[in-house]
Amino acid sequence: MHKALRQWDQPTRAGLETFAQMKLPREFGFEQDLPIVECRLTINKMLLFYIDQLGRLQPDLAKLLTLRFAQKAPVKKLAFQLSVSIDQVNRLQRIGITFLAGLVYDEERRRSSPSPDEGDR
Repeated sequence: MHKALRQWDQPTRAGLETFAQMKLPREFGFEQDLPIVECRLTINKMLLFYIDQLGRLQPDLAKLLTLRFAQKAPVKKLAFQLSVSIDQVNRLQRIGITFLAGLVYDEERRRSSPSPDEGDR
């Protein structure tokens, strides 16, 4: 998750390997054989969706992740804006990424497991 966030605006497949093995990104239009720019934009769209979901529970963490990765704000600038130390920004970032990964993992699990009705067939 962190690797994909760090590579937000980079024309590289770095950080996308894990998503290629998941069902959830395909629902956002991700296909491994897409051009790199389309792959990156599709994963970014999915990440933004789940950052928005995180914002419903933890708005400060979602804002931090958006500023840090989508808007490429430096840690030092965020620390100044939030009136906290650089270490605190890094801790909050880690917590936000952990929550974000949990939301994506939970949704992937939910969509990958058979529904109760399918188990009866």
